[in-house]
Amino acid sequence: MLLSKGIILKSRYKIIKQIGGGGFGIVYLAEDTLKDSLWAVKEMFVQNVSEKDKAEILEQFWFEAKLLVKLSHPQLPVIEDFFEESGRYYIVMEYIQGKDLFDIIKSTKTIFPLVRLLEWSIKLCNVLTYLHNQTPHPVIFRDLKPENVMLSDTGEIKLIDFGISKLFDITRNTRNYAKAASPYFASPEQYGSQTTDTRSDIYSLGATLYYMYTAIFPADAIERIINEMPLTPPGKYNPDLPEDIDKLILKAMELNKDNRYQSIEEINRELASIAQIISPSPPITTSLQNKEILPEEEQMPSLSFPVYKGNQFIFIEASSEKPVKISGKIRSSEGDYKEETLLESAIISSYHYSVRYLGKDKEIFLADYPGFVPLQISSGLMDMKNCLPSDRPVKLELRDHKFSKISQGNFLFLDLYVTRHGKPLNGIVKIELLCKDLTVSSLRADAEEGFLKVKFDTKDYRGPFVIILTTRDRESDSLLISGVLPQEFMTAGMGHSFEISLHNLQGMEDSTRGIYYRRIEEKEKFFRLEEVSTSSGKIKLLEEFNKIQIVVINPIDGESTIYNFNDIKKDDLLDFEIYPPYSFIHLAFWKEKPFESWGIVLKPLQIKGLLKIKNNAYTGEELKIQIETDKPSSCLLIVSNKKPENFNPKKQLARDIYFNIKENSFNLHDGFIGTENLFCDYSVKNKKPFRPPVNISLFADSEEMEIIYSEVFPVDKVMEKTLLLPHKPGKWYVSSYILNDLDCLELCEEVLVREISITIDFDVPQIMGYGEKISGRIYFDTSEEAKLFINTPTDYFEGEVSGSGMTEFELLSPGDIRGELSFGSKKDIITHTICPAGMEKVILSSINLLSRGDIIEGDNLLIYPPNSLLLQLIRSMESFSFDSSEILSSKLSAMAIEYRLILSGVLSGDQKELEEKIYANLQILKKFFKEGFFSLWGEEPSVEVTVKVLTNMLSYQGLHFVSADRIIQSASKSLLERGIKSYPLTLLSSEFTPPSTRNINPILTYLYGPKLLRQQLVSLIKILAIKSHNFYYWKGDDFWGGTLEATCHALKVMHRAGEKEIFQKALNFIFTNIKNGTLNSTSDTLSLVELLSEVFLPSGSRAIVNGVETSFNDIFPVRGKVEVIEKNLIVRSDREEIVNYLEKQGEISFSIEVSSSHVIIGEILTIIIKPETRTLCPIARIFLPGNIDLLDLTPGIQYINLPVKGSTLEINALAVRNGTGKIRVFLEDFYRPDRTGVSESVEIVVGET
Repeated sequence: MLLSKGIILKSRYKIIKQIGGGGFGIVYLAEDTLKDSLWAVKEMFVQNVSEKDKAEILEQFWFEAKLLVKLSHPQLPVIEDFFEESGRYYIVMEYIQGKDLFDIIKSTKTIFPLVRLLEWSIKLCNVLTYLHNQTPHPVIFRDLKPENVMLSDTGEIKLIDFGISKLFDITRNTRNYAKAASPYFASPEQYGSQTTDTRSDIYSLGATLYYMYTAIFPADAIERIINEMPLTPPGKYNPDLPEDIDKLILKAMELNKDNRYQSIEEINRELASIAQIISPSPPITTSLQNKEILPEEEQMPSLSFPVYKGNQFIFIEASSEKPVKISGKIRSSEGDYKEETLLESAIISSYHYSVRYLGKDKEIFLADYPGFVPLQISSGLMDMKNCLPSDRPVKLELRDHKFSKISQGNFLFLDLYVTRHGKPLNGIVKIELLCKDLTVSSLRADAEEGFLKVKFDTKDYRGPFVIILTTRDRESDSLLISGVLPQEFMTAGMGHSFEISLHNLQGMEDSTRGIYYRRIEEKEKFFRLEEVSTSSGKIKLLEEFNKIQIVVINPIDGESTIYNFNDIKKDDLLDFEIYPPYSFIHLAFWKEKPFESWGIVLKPLQIKGLLKIKNNAYTGEELKIQIETDKPSSCLLIVSNKKPENFNPKKQLARDIYFNIKENSFNLHDGFIGTENLFCDYSVKNKKPFRPPVNISLFADSEEMEIIYSEVFPVDKVMEKTLLLPHKPGKWYVSSYILNDLDCLELCEEVLVREISITIDFDVPQIMGYGEKISGRIYFDTSEEAKLFINTPTDYFEGEVSGSGMTEFELLSPGDIRGELSFGSKKDIITHTICPAGMEKVILSSINLLSRGDIIEGDNLLIYPPNSLLLQLIRSMESFSFDSSEILSSKLSAMAIEYRLILSGVLSGDQKELEEKIYANLQILKKFFKEGFFSLWGEEPSVEVTVKVLTNMLSYQGLHFVSADRIIQSASKSLLERGIKSYPLTLLSSEFTPPSTRNINPILTYLYGPKLLRQQLVSLIKILAIKSHNFYYWKGDDFWGGTLEATCHALKVMHRAGEKEIFQKALNFIFTNIKNGTLNSTSDTLSLVELLSEVFLPSGSRAIVNGVETSFNDIFPVRGKVEVIEKNLIVRSDREEIVNYLEKQGEISFSIEVSSSHVIIGEILTIIIKPETRTLCPIARIFLPGNIDLLDLTPGIQYINLPVKGSTLEINALAVRNGTGKIRVFLEDFYRPDRTGVSESVEIVVGET
């Protein structure tokens, strides 16, 4: 059943819609309500398979989940979670928006550009190399084909569907459930019994490349083998395919895997070599009115692309990664051609560029699709005014943008809004980022109601940038980003000029406080800043001066210090004190005339500290973090899945310093008065104080960052913190920001958190007898040395284990056993209950007929609406697993009763489905019918069995089931020929009427005999009733079902005669004998179905349940209190009881024989059960010891019920565990459960010899 929209799994994943399905799984799109993100949820469903196959399929599910958890690669989907809920199994994985290569290539019906195909091919090789290099065994994908290669909307290749991947083990063949072979793409060894290995993936890769480069399926491997046909080279279908790629594909698809490439790395190296000599972009054609094509023979021989010249523009159709000189011969007015250089140096992308002549200058333009619309680029600034036509269908609007530098590089974040014909656009678009005449980056994005949020890696480009958006219909629009990464030029006249920035641009150095600088000009004319220590600076004079004044200004609080020097010689060093964390320095010089200079001095970082952690840990482990400082400080500690790049105290400090420098540096001086004795006033009245540079509350979390710990606390030399790591493997960052005054020291350490693999499983018996001695096993698999604990009912074991293996332990008694494998906080616990031999849990029921005002309480109550009790009894008859003629005919009779009630409208149901079920059971019943008579199990037919089956089949009279009518007619004829007389069969023919009522059961005589005797028979039947406590019942020696069947038939008599008191007490007797939903056998249960179909016990559809008035249309389970508010109500009360069959004593005797009582593991022994007392239908309850399992019928179990269909019952068992145990058997009559017997047990010893 499909999950409905809105269903929430694991209290977290909200189902949105189904997005895929096939094999054994359905895939849904779901929202993670905890993280506000979308995921693909894969659900396993297992149906119409055997229990063995089901177990293997579910094992494959958990394998797929655990395999994906361990893998991490850009071309593999990320797995978030996997779990079981309500008997269903789920994997939560990355939601990849896009299409698979098969659909993409099929829909386009064209072959993609060679450069793009090479890029995809190399990425496929990279991910397969990653899988094949896994340890301890390579992972073989085994189902590589275009349908399993996704191209996301962002242009990324993803390998999907690990449903039949497997860990490679050279010692075993592929398991059947993982042996699926995809036509055209599977290697020949995947079709047979050969062992698959990494070379199977190489064949599938070759076949996938064949389809990618030709858009045609390759010939199937089996077809090639059977027809002895060679593989058509892909170059036949794609003439433009390089010969090297053609040979590569053919070699990868060799039928003999020894002749293929032996590793993916070999293919990857060859593809990389081919890619280096292939042009990165194919030519793009365009059209232009009035264009003039230069004669081919007169074009520059060095150019492999044509050059067009119009009235104003030169158009170039080509692409080149390296700068080229573009020149051509231009026709003059006289008709001659002359050489002219069009561009001295140009890198030409896959777009069209042109040059327009404006006097001596040249302006470069970008040609947009589908016609020519120029965008002006000049002097690093861009102007979009009047650049695009107003009737353009697609309009692109820039809502917001920002530049940011993170650890991976420089990025431009864009918030865009796009419309088409004035309405918000939806769907996939292509967005490209250009800087001047170069394509910086491109991606695909999904517009929702016009809104787009994208991120570009700007690399080392600083702008200006062009943004081009193109729809699938090739409609486009562009916009300009004139702002560049924040940076300023500041001339610091203290010997040098520097460029400073908040971002680490190319060639810059870190100033230790997050401000980056780059020296841009040498100006060593008068002096040089020699050094800066922790508290002072030194200036070296390069010339002689009469006077020098140094003013040091503290921009934090406006404090300043003035130093005056006279008669300074060349190479003198002038000392001055500096303020933390930085100071403004003014210098005034006098030598014949005044000079001035100024600068900024950053004081060295004062604080020192250490961050100590261990860099490798396990999920769920306690991680100790130690912070050490050289002086009392504050510490902001953050543990996150990403290093905090955009928001941290150091960034805040740097930003404040940076902008305060900008704001104040232009007000440092107003100029000098040109006299020798008068210097500038350096008072603080014109200086702008700074605000505190660090504000911890501004720390913020980015959307992509998961923070598991954050705290601000004081550190006095040493501080320790303990953190419980999450149960999520991966790399985590411990970031410590030590703050003291205006200093901030950033310390960061990485912790690689790994998942500990710990699993255990028991191999122990389901049942065993007291006094037996059986060897149990526990299998373990652990990536670390772990502690193993085993508790049994009589003993305790412990030890340390590692790797994969098995440990044996001794079992001396049934009971609970527990195993635990633990490493640190990680543990796997398994429990199992070994049941005592001979014991069985049964559900005993009591059906209560309640009246208005009655109250019933219990933990397991079932309320029956009208007719639901009858319908449930009919359904419960299907639980009888044996197929004898009587059992089948009883089931068929119950179906016929249901069929009549559906026709009459009393019950609702699927009439057609019921008819099909009846026909199917009639066909099985025919197997027991031979020459007009029925056998019970298939032995010789008998009259007694035929009378019983024919009596059951009376329900089909008048229903027009042809097969049933023929059986009734043939069996009736055979019985009449034998002179058989039976009152129930008089409904078929009066010839079955007994000659006298003497010695005829009075109950059957009343129901089927002469009406004149009924009054006398009622009195006789009442006399025959046996009263016990508050019940009545009748003995049933004449009935197959014994007392219960006789009482059900007698109840019909009491009902018809109006004997309400006896009827009620006898019905209560029946209703207290229901076990596991039925009476003892099909015969007595059918008689109860017949009774209820005639009597129709009344029941209401409302009651007060636990204080709340409740209505019900179907069987309603209750735990608590039920109060009847209508005239009648039927309520069933259940209780569980343990039955010990081996304690029962009885009259049936039998023997047990075995082929051997001493065997070894893996040996088969035969068990023979021989009844010595004749019974109608003996059923053997067989309890095998803990050292052997049943081999026939249902392998792997120790307890089974089987009918003895002849003189003996023979079964085979398999020795599976060492030890000594006993075979125990309980025998009972199916129809008369009071007739039982227990034999002497037989000891079985399983040992090494």
